[in-house]
Amino acid sequence: MPLPGATFEVRKDGQVLATLKTDVNGYAKIEDLSKGFYQVVEVEAPQGYLLDEKVHEVYIDPTADPTQLIREVNVPNTKKLSIRIVKIDKETKVPLANWKFDVWYNDAHLTSVTTDKNGEAMLDNLQPGTYRVSETGGDTEHYNMDAPDQTIELVKDQAEIPTLTFENTVKKHFGIYKIDSETHKPIEGVTFEIWKDGKLLGNYTTDQNGRIWLPYAEPGTYQAKETITDPKYVLNKTTFTIENNSEYPTFFTVPNVMKKDITVTKIDKDTGKPMQGVVFEGFRDGKSIGYFTTGADGKFTIPYADSGTHLQRVPYLGGICSEQGTCCYRAYHER
Repeated sequence: MPLPGATFEVRKDGQVLATLKTDVNGYAKIEDLSKGFYQVVEVEAPQGYLLDEKVHEVYIDPTADPTQLIREVNVPNTKKLSIRIVKIDKETKVPLANWKFDVWYNDAHLTSVTTDKNGEAMLDNLQPGTYRVSETGGDTEHYNMDAPDQTIELVKDQAEIPTLTFENTVKKHFGIYKIDSETHKPIEGVTFEIWKDGKLLGNYTTDQNGRIWLPYAEPGTYQAKETITDPKYVLNKTTFTIENNSEYPTFFTVPNVMKKDITVTKIDKDTGKPMQGVVFEGFRDGKSIGYFTTGADGKFTIPYADSGTHLQRVPYLGGICSEQGTCCYRAYHER
């Protein structure tokens, strides 16, 4: 196939006599040459072809056989080389568009390319040599930058276009699941501080299903600390360390202990009958939490009492309330 656009120098005795460019038929010529040795050298190859580096020697003798007065030099060219880059989801094999790659040729930066809607990018018109391709960016909100660099050697006359396939994994979802330690039912409204690599990511609160959901979380080590819990539960003060390096979504379960009720029963010491209308004052951390009065069954209940809650009977000012005289009663609720 004729190749237009190739540029040649015709030299003699180290001097450039003419510069020629091939026409649409792949021909270029020079006339009226004197006797002697000439060199034909390609200095610019046709578009898409490798430069022919051979020096073609030609001897011209105008006094020789007339059929030898026109000397033809055939210069073959080899097509330049190519590399195909393919970017896909590691699991689904779906092509990934708009991923950027840097291309290095013999350790020097050559160019940058971006994958199209088919997840492909072509590198054309390449010279033989060593190429290194590395991904530099893309949909990093949903994907990890975990495809390693790839290196390939291109050789002259290589017929097949090599394909470099880069596979990336989807960032996995990371979450916390908050449950009752006994019933395993989810607990809504519990707030956690979540940290990664010493940086606070934010405060997150469990939903009606007891879940905190961080979609497409970066892999790595996370810390979670409970800061606010349902008033019916004891705050879990443990700081949890969670590794999010799995190929599957990570859910970390944090149980909470439900607070216990305090029930006081007041009875007559002699008859064992319930005593109605006896008043107690509740305390926690040295502060009053209110007054509580026994009912007709001699009982009252403080639901979901905090650890350290205790009760003290209020003295009956109208007379002697008991044989002890102090009218004091304590019911400690310890954990």
